[in-house]
Amino acid sequence: TVWTTTGNSGTVDGTNFIGTTDNVPLSFRVNNVAAGRIDPGLNNTFFGYQSGISTISLANTANGYQALYSNTVGYTNNAYGVQALYSNNKGVGNTANGVYALYSNTMGNYNTAIGFDALEENIIGGFNTAIGFDALGSNQTTGSNLTAVGDNTAVNADGYTNSTALGNGATITGSNQVVLGNSSTQTVNTIVTGFSALSDSRFKKNIKEDVPGLEF
Repeated sequence: TVWTTTGNSGTVDGTNFIGTTDNVPLSFRVNNVAAGRIDPGLNNTFFGYQSGISTISLANTANGYQALYSNTVGYTNNAYGVQALYSNNKGVGNTANGVYALYSNTMGNYNTAIGFDALEENIIGGFNTAIGFDALGSNQTTGSNLTAVGDNTAVNADGYTNSTALGNGATITGSNQVVLGNSSTQTVNTIVTGFSALSDSRFKKNIKEDVPGLEF
């Protein structure tokens, strides 16, 4: 069968295909510019104008206009959306799903951003998870191990670690904290009758009941 540029008929599924019969990458171009590549040697898959255009590393997936555009040696990254992970060049194990998600990330590792502008300004912070429109969009250089779920969740300064923000506009103001809701939140309801700290006896071992107390 000769493939034409005006459409084909009489094709047989499993017999006719567009591709290669040898172990070399399959590339697509628009205006003679890379617009897609399937590389069985490096295990990379790119689809979208200039997506993954500079990548020479392993196991990356990019889908969208200029997704993973600057990536060179970063590996095992997944970018879906216009300019998702655009600036990444050395970051490893990142997942960006949304327009401009993780846009500024260059060397941050193992971040997960889901939503328009999620973690957009993150540069080298790692192990962050942001879900929602502009979630943790203001996290910049070194903030790490942060979790944010909700639109416009944020940090008010750089460098925090091990904190969580839940709810629209919830803002992290320090390390090792959990923030629920924003300044308009009036009530936090739970069917649990109480909260227990991990100092509770249920989480301790070798507890003794014969400590003399006052007598001691």
